[in-house]
Amino acid sequence: MTFLSPADLCHLGATSRYWRAMVRDPLLWRYFLLRDMPHWPSIDHVTIPHPDLLDAPLISEDESLDDREEGNEGIKLKFDYMSEYLKGCPFSRQQWLPTRPAYEVVTSFFQSLVPSSEPRYAMFGPGMEQLDVSLVTRLMHAPDILPVSGTPHRQINGIGSGISYMFNNQHKFNILTLYSTNRAERERARVQQESISNKLFTFEGNDDSGDPVCVPAPQVQQVCQVVDGFIYVANADTMTHHTQWFLTDQFQIRAVLNCSRGSTSKPLLVLSCISR
Repeated sequence: MTFLSPADLCHLGATSRYWRAMVRDPLLWRYFLLRDMPHWPSIDHVTIPHPDLLDAPLISEDESLDDREEGNEGIKLKFDYMSEYLKGCPFSRQQWLPTRPAYEVVTSFFQSLVPSSEPRYAMFGPGMEQLDVSLVTRLMHAPDILPVSGTPHRQINGIGSGISYMFNNQHKFNILTLYSTNRAERERARVQQESISNKLFTFEGNDDSGDPVCVPAPQVQQVCQVVDGFIYVANADTMTHHTQWFLTDQFQIRAVLNCSRGSTSKPLLVLSCISR
């Protein structure tokens, strides 16, 4: 059987109990170890064979390999040379390890089935975008108030996964930030004090009372269904256009609350922020 490769012997041993016992010959696999181990390109502290493996006798002095009977383990060997070979051989190591993409897909699937105890909140509003110092930036750089605990794996298309914070070193929660447009347009509008088109909502005419009807974008609607509450950040610096901004805020808040209506009500926190 020394003319067969270790891979062929493994396939042969899978055919029946008889061949499984035959291919586990310790002398055979000890020979393979002595022959192949010097040519292995890599080995680590986990897969390296036992240090006494090659110098120790196969069996104790008062036993013989001839004492084994067909179909019976018989004597107890000091080392399992076949297992030691397969553990260290680079070819078999690659066969046993799962590929990374498949591993990520499986873990993501099982993770999606496990309900998370980490509450999620959607934060939006002009106070996140129009102030000189971003509220999100201040939150991320205030470890004494709300230390950042990481980024969760759960993601929403077009939104992301948000940022997780730790409250009182024991309560973990996640905040999804909803911006009206991309960063470049927000920064230009803030510097030039111009209004920008809000891509989070679309206006579909007026209702019977003449008020504009706001409808959240599809990705925002998905957020409204999965979050546990909302945080609206109002810009308290816009006092000159207070009435206009108040009406805009009111319509946007009403739109997300109407979109999230279901079996349970969701809380709303309104933050009135200024630049200082």
